[in-house]
Amino acid sequence: MITIRPATANDANELQRLLKELASGLGQADDLTSKAENLAAIALTKVPGFHAHIAIDETTDQAVGMVFFFAEYSTWRGEAGVYIQDLYVDKNQRGSGLGVRLLKAAAKTGQQWHAKHLRLAVDFDNPLGRKFYERVGFKEQPQYCITQLTGSSFMTLLEADV
Repeated sequence: MITIRPATANDANELQRLLKELASGLGQADDLTSKAENLAAIALTKVPGFHAHIAIDETTDQAVGMVFFFAEYSTWRGEAGVYIQDLYVDKNQRGSGLGVRLLKAAAKTGQQWHAKHLRLAVDFDNPLGRKFYERVGFKEQPQYCITQLTGSSFMTLLEADV
């Protein structure tokens, strides 16, 4: 029996453990620099930087899945949505429907802000993830290129005198 519930700051260590498993599975363990303290601090802010749900196996009291997400808005479609940042299901639970249940939990939370869509990015070198999302009904959007501004470039923008 797996229970899915909103994650709290008290779940930060388990969420961090699952993030480590996700990063390792993608061959990106060295790229994961977040810490449980970061997750707990952001979760407690007045406007949370993210929402999360955690899946707990009631027989073992172990976390076996998670979904991190946040609100977004499509100016093109004129509607609110949910952006899925990370979805992870323990390898022993894959194929059980838990991934779909976690996506559904995020979508239901998104209904609180009138969300009408889910959006996410999938690593190109994650073919199993891409197939899973396609089976669920997601459509790849090849016209988009995801870019980011981090580190010193982010600080340079903040300090720019424009």
